[in-house]
This record gives sequence, C-alpha cells and structure tokens, in this order.
Amino acid sequence: MVKAKTLSGFTLVEVVLVAVLIAVLAGIVATAMPAALRNSRDARRKADLAKIQTALEQYKADRLGYPICTNLGGCDPDSSLSNLTPTYIASITKDPKNSNPYVYTYFASCLAGPPVVCRAYQLKACLENPNDPDKNTTFAPQCAATPPPATYVVTQP
Repeated sequence: MVKAKTLSGFTLVEVVLVAVLIAVLAGIVATAMPAALRNSRDARRKADLAKIQTALEQYKADRLGYPICTNLGGCDPDSSLSNLTPTYIASITKDPKNSNPYVYTYFASCLAGPPVVCRAYQLKACLENPNDPDKNTTFAPQCAATPPPATYVVTQP
C-alpha cells in the first residue's frame, strides 16, 4: 500500500485573511498616530511651562520680583528669561514645533520704578488639541492657526 503524501502549508484563504488583518491594523495605527503625537507635544508644552514657572518662583524668592518684559505683545522667553539660566533652570526650552503660533510667550505685570518691580506674570503656549481639558478660556487667546488651537496659560500662584 502506498501512503499519500500530505502537503503542509497555508491555503490561499488563510494568506489573504492574514493580509487583510495586517492592513486593517495598519490603518488603525496610521489614523491614531497623529492624535497621539499631538497630545504628547501638548503634554511637553505643559511640562515645559511648569518648569519655567518653578524657576520664576525661585527667582522671585531671591530677587523680590519677576523678570521684566516691556513688550505689550509678550516677550520671547529666550531673551526675557535668560537671567534664569543656569541658576534657576538649566535652559529655557522651546516649543516642540517652535514655529508660529507654536511658541512660548512671557508676559509680566510691572510697577514703574525705579526700580521696576514685576509682581505678576503669564506664560502662554498654544495647544494643538482645541478640546484639551486644560485649555484656558479666561485670558484672550493668542493662538491663531487652522484649526484653531487652544491657549494654555500658567500664572503666578
């Protein structure tokens, strides 16, 4: 008696089914990735402003006021907060995108001097997620883009 050979391998239906499953999973990942990246950049923005806020509070404890910002439209933290480095913060970080409108802005409320003393501040950033639960609705928005991002504001405690 001759034994029949059994062939091992995958059928065409099995191969097509696996290919379809891989395509569906790739589609799901591809659509979820931009939102995840956007949310991670927003989380970094919030963490960056929290670090700068901590440095500002340490500066105020030593100098009895916050750094001066004379521009009514806000100041670039690189220049206006440069005296925080390296004593209070290692470096002033930039927005993950670092292009308009995604930049950090520093505003200071100062009393005329001499000496000029700043008693209040606002740090602002534009969030990419317009529905972020931490977005600010009290202060005037500074973010102008399409779609309109949300404004995130940190103030003195």
